[in-house]
Amino acid sequence: MNRKRIIYVLLAVNVSLLAVCCALVLKRERRPGFTPVAYLSDTLPTYNDPFAGKETAPNKLVVFTNYTCEFCRKFYTETYPALDKDYIQPGRLKVIFKDFPSRMNRQGLLAAELGEYAWQKGRYTEALPVLYKTLVFDSMFVRILAGELGMDPDTVEKDLSTGAYSEAVTKDLLLGEKLYVKGTPTFVLNGHVVPGYTSREGFYKTIRPLLK
Repeated sequence: MNRKRIIYVLLAVNVSLLAVCCALVLKRERRPGFTPVAYLSDTLPTYNDPFAGKETAPNKLVVFTNYTCEFCRKFYTETYPALDKDYIQPGRLKVIFKDFPSRMNRQGLLAAELGEYAWQKGRYTEALPVLYKTLVFDSMFVRILAGELGMDPDTVEKDLSTGAYSEAVTKDLLLGEKLYVKGTPTFVLNGHVVPGYTSREGFYKTIRPLLK
């Protein structure tokens, strides 16, 4: 067998292996329960998640976020105020917040629990800017946040120790993992995925064609 023929044989083998790999990937994506994040629908479950806006808003924006994430913080400080003015307050958009800190990020998990706690106590609007501007989440911060929200620090610590609020965070994490969310922030607007942070202008340019 000459050298040229050997090369042709090796190429044919490589092409065959590539075809098999592609077939396996396609099979995986079609299996029941596998939902690539690019193929979501507007039926994304929201449980009792924190949200801003009217229930009847025609547009739904789900935000997978992490209070310790620099880019989530930039979205909240640079883009969210304009989003609130242009779409949320006029009743055109409902924004739903889902927690997606790393399971290894203890501070992120604590921050997410505090967000869930504030929501269920009716103080989420006041807690949100504090959560996003904070850099260290520990037991001291729990007491500081409780004081800023006019709540008893001892009661807040006791309530958090029950684990009830970590369950809400875990639900969001499991959903994000099932949907193959890779990082934060990840946005899902009316079933369409808008991954990653971008400038306010870039974000608006992306979402405008997706709005009803």
